[in-house]
Parts: sequence; C-alpha cells; structure tokens
Amino acid sequence: MAYTEDTRPEDLDALTAPAGADILLIVDDPDNTPLTKKITIANLLAGIEDATSAVTSGYAGTDTLLFIDGGVAAYTTIANFLAGIEDALSDIAAVPALTDTLLLIDGGTAKTVTKRNLQVRYVEVRLVAYDTDCATGDKQGGWHFHIPPDLNGLDLVYVHAENDTAGTTNTMDLEIYNVTQTADMLSTTLTIDTTESGSDTAATPYVIDTNNDDVATNDLIRVDCDAVHDTAAKGLVVTLGFG
Repeated sequence: MAYTEDTRPEDLDALTAPAGADILLIVDDPDNTPLTKKITIANLLAGIEDATSAVTSGYAGTDTLLFIDGGVAAYTTIANFLAGIEDALSDIAAVPALTDTLLLIDGGTAKTVTKRNLQVRYVEVRLVAYDTDCATGDKQGGWHFHIPPDLNGLDLVYVHAENDTAGTTNTMDLEIYNVTQTADMLSTTLTIDTTESGSDTAATPYVIDTNNDDVATNDLIRVDCDAVHDTAAKGLVVTLGFG
C-alpha cells in the first residue's frame, strides 16, 4: 500500500523480515526541540548498544534480559531464560560419544570442544629407580598400565620420559606397546638425547601411530626400551596422556 497523509500505520503492509538498511520513523529530542527524522535499523541497534552500559562482571540468576515474545517486547530473568533453553532442548538419553561437542565460553567468546578433548587423563609411573642404570628390554620396571572403563575409546595423545641423571652419547629409545592389541603405539619412538634428561628436548619428536593409538577397557600398556646411551642414564619416569 502506498503511503498518504490519511494512511494509518495499522493499514500499512506488514514487514516480517526487516533488513539493517530498512528505515524507521523516529522523533529526535522529544523533550526539548522535537524533530521527526528517519533512522535505519542498523543505526538504531548501534545506538542502543552505545546508550547501554556493558555488564563487565558475572551475571546473577535474577538479572533480567530483554527479548521479543511473539513480536511483543518482554523481559525475563537469566534463571528463567536458561530454564527455558533447558526445556526446549532434547535430553541425551545415552552416554555422550567422545566426538560429541559441548559449548563453552572462553574469555567471553563462545567456542565448542569435543568430549574427547575436554580433559586429558594422565598417568605417571617410575620404571627405573633414581640411582639405577637404565637398560634395554621390554616391560621396563616389570610394569604395565591397565586401562579402566573410564578410558575406554580414548586415544594416546601425550608421551614424556624423564631421566634422573642424563646419559651420554647416542640416544635412549622408548616404545609404548599395547600388549592386548599386540601393537606399537608410536610410529616414531620416544627418544632422550645425549646429555639431556627429558624427551621434550629430543631432536626427533615422537610420533603417535594414529592407527594404533586407541585403547579399550582392560587393555594392558607397557613401556619397552629399545636402546640406551653409551653411558646409560639413571632413573626413568614415564608420563602417558589419554584423551
């Protein structure tokens, strides 16, 4: 419908999908020198943001939010708003999969994270006494790690080895072996270089074999030593991370 001086606002065609460039009628300075002007929706929203104080601290459940309820401006508390979101969402009937994503707020920025990456589980064990020379051989320290149900389906994501006294000349080479699945979990072994006490400074970083990195309930994991320094290091602590 075309606009004339006799047109009532309620007689105009309704706009159901406004754009930022669409124009609204506005009265500027109504209490002093009122002037009828126009403003785009984009500028109106920007003006509301500029005129509104930012909340810089945490939110309370009793704080209120402004929202549009079926075309009508209304308000609700944050507590009721969150309860409404919960009511509108479907429950997860089964245990969430490792690849399922969660929404989190990182310093004010919304991000997603998979259940797998939400928390890495670590196990650390001493395999060789602090004053004892390291030596080659499978199942160092006579130790193996049992995979409990909570780690079922996770992957090996982190490995580190530490000597109490550094060895010299050549490297100490370690392999993580899944006894139950009869598979090496590293495609490039974990090494500790000459005169270094930790694998974190190795010239050749270890590589996890993504075809053999997963673990299942009741798997047994051991650490094998394939090589030692010419002058053997003393003591050995290994840390494994699963996520």
